Amino acid sequence: MKKPPVLHDLKNERPDLTPPLPALMALLPCLFYAAVAGSIGLATLSVINTKQAIAAEESALAREQDELAQTTLIQSELTAINDEQNRAKEVRSWVQTTRPLMTMITSIINSIKTGNTVTSLRLARTPENPEHIDMTLLINNGGSTQVDETREALRKEGYQPFREDTKSNERGNRSGDVTYTAVFVETSRPGN
Repeated sequence: MKKPPVLHDLKNERPDLTPPLPALMALLPCLFYAAVAGSIGLATLSVINTKQAIAAEESALAREQDELAQTTLIQSELTAINDEQNRAKEVRSWVQTTRPLMTMITSIINSIKTGNTVTSLRLARTPENPEHIDMTLLINNGGSTQVDETREALRKEGYQPFREDTKSNERGNRSGDVTYTAVFVETSRPGN
């Protein structure tokens, strides 16, 4: 004999109102859990990629700052080099305009004959025309003859008179005191 269930009295048997779900519907919870796991995986990948992008951006900004610093350093070095080059050009032009006048002085002294004396010799250059050499020469006892010999000696050294003026204290005296003023331009030396 079969024992009736204990709860039978409390709960009466009901007939099924709807048919049971198909077996395919049993996959729904599995697909839900797979979707949740996939979204967690995608969120994790998104966070990792975001952190990598932020790190790459910071690295690019750091490289950009380094490049800007190097560019600034190179520009300051270039400015320093240009300044030094300009100073070198100034020194070069100064050296070229202040070429030694020793050859000119030596040729003047060697052209003075015995018995004649040079009272004063002034050589000057102006910044406006550094290639022009202003000369003032005071000769005692030489006269215009001595001036001609000095002028010829300077021509042999490569100095060409540009403007010249001779003043004598005694007119018609070729052997008296004379003041010779001239502007010379260096042309070329005979040995060059």
